[in-house]
Amino acid sequence: MSVPWLRVLFLLLLSAAFGCAGTSNMDKQTLGWIRVETEDLVIRTDVDADDAVELAKRYQRLRTAIAQNEFPCAFERGNAPMELVILKDERELEAIGRRYDIGFPISPPSNKLDAKTQLAMTRRGAGSYTQLFVGQLAYGAMRLCFPEAPPWFVEGMSSFYETARMEGDELVIGMPRYAFVESNDTEPSADIYDVHANRALVTVIPRRRAPDFDELRRLDVEGFYRRGRKYRTPDDFIVRDSNYAGSWLAIHMFQLGEPSFADAFALYLGSLSRGVDDEQAWKDAFGGIDVAARYDDYLVEDFAMGRRPVDLSRSSEPLVTSILPVDVALLRAQMWGWRTDAQRGESLAYIDYAAQQAPTSPEPMLYRAAWLDDRGDQAAAEGWLQQAIDAAPNDPETLATAILWYARRRDLREDRRADLDRWGETLRGSAQNSFQFQELGEYLLRVKGDREAALEALNRALFLDATRWRTYALAGDALRDLGRREEAIRAYYTAIGLSRTQGKRVRAALKEEIAKLEAQR
Repeated sequence: MSVPWLRVLFLLLLSAAFGCAGTSNMDKQTLGWIRVETEDLVIRTDVDADDAVELAKRYQRLRTAIAQNEFPCAFERGNAPMELVILKDERELEAIGRRYDIGFPISPPSNKLDAKTQLAMTRRGAGSYTQLFVGQLAYGAMRLCFPEAPPWFVEGMSSFYETARMEGDELVIGMPRYAFVESNDTEPSADIYDVHANRALVTVIPRRRAPDFDELRRLDVEGFYRRGRKYRTPDDFIVRDSNYAGSWLAIHMFQLGEPSFADAFALYLGSLSRGVDDEQAWKDAFGGIDVAARYDDYLVEDFAMGRRPVDLSRSSEPLVTSILPVDVALLRAQMWGWRTDAQRGESLAYIDYAAQQAPTSPEPMLYRAAWLDDRGDQAAAEGWLQQAIDAAPNDPETLATAILWYARRRDLREDRRADLDRWGETLRGSAQNSFQFQELGEYLLRVKGDREAALEALNRALFLDATRWRTYALAGDALRDLGRREEAIRAYYTAIGLSRTQGKRVRAALKEEIAKLEAQR
């Protein structure tokens, strides 16, 4: 008779042991993290501090070099630092769902949070290849400088700068990202190659797969990326990769391979940056020039390299601080994403852990509210949001988040309207970061109808961080209402350029506003 009881006791002890192990594992995943901050970067990582500092210096040097020599339209603005997450254990990225990848950008899991895209990388990937970092840096600059640019231009410019590297006090650009070869293979192949005494990820493209330039230049987003098709075949992915390669080839030709194109390309860039229609900008710059023929010839040439001097005298030593487990847990909740049930389950476990670590902090409550909202449980989501407000009634981040939730709603109760006024007025005197000024602007625009004051707050937000698409969209609304039509159109286009991770409805709504304004011309 004692055997069943012993078995029950054994199972209870086993369960308790596994529970402790789970808690211990969560502790291990959130302890020992540091934040390494440079002039323009924030790196959150669990690698050793010395190692992280060296990575930060290397990445900052590259960022400084590119900012000094390329895209002043992006880097002369007041911008928030680019944010990176570097993971010591490569299996962690695999667990998130991107096996065999050295890294990838992670979009915010909810539009109800003050969260930004994080560039997540493995330690090995971050140390061996800077291509992912530079490619994302250039892509963001393209979207800021040329929000209406066609996909071939954006992807070509991004991949052209992707292989940039530092040699002493010079920025070296033009190292091949693609190689075009005579081959009977039917599809591209990517591998790590020694190129110009440097190791780089190079994709080899059968020369016959190179796209026709005139066709490539006119492809829209769906055609370039082979989207919008019910079923994508293996050949669709081959065509997409070939479009990337052809875009890189064209930009390399314009930048380093054909000096006679320099003036025309500069004119084209200037027109795009002013918002001129792409076809008109191209005609004004390259009308009468047979670019396609030179492009075909360039397929078989050796690709030149370029060098730009860099002034690194302003660099300072990175600042290293520890990160609390609650903040690491919420970072991990973002990284996991909320697309599938498995991901949502992992994220909720981290949110719960953060709440255990800081039971009176409003931030885990805000994450729980956003998580529930993502699941469609509106009542429960608003309950947790209210708990966050009650826990920190004067905290500017909490109040800005509350405005984000409620300012656009038309079915508000009177008491909630009074809350919005209280939150907005408190935020007037306490807003500090870009998100908080953005939501102050939204309150002034949507609730108070004060367009001038709203635009002032939104411009302050853009000075602190010029990469948020919603700030530009709100600024477009304020400018539209003030009758500043051309400025509004430009703000909307920039919002579209930066909203690549948003759904189609967001971009469609922005395009609709542009169409209305253009109809008034």
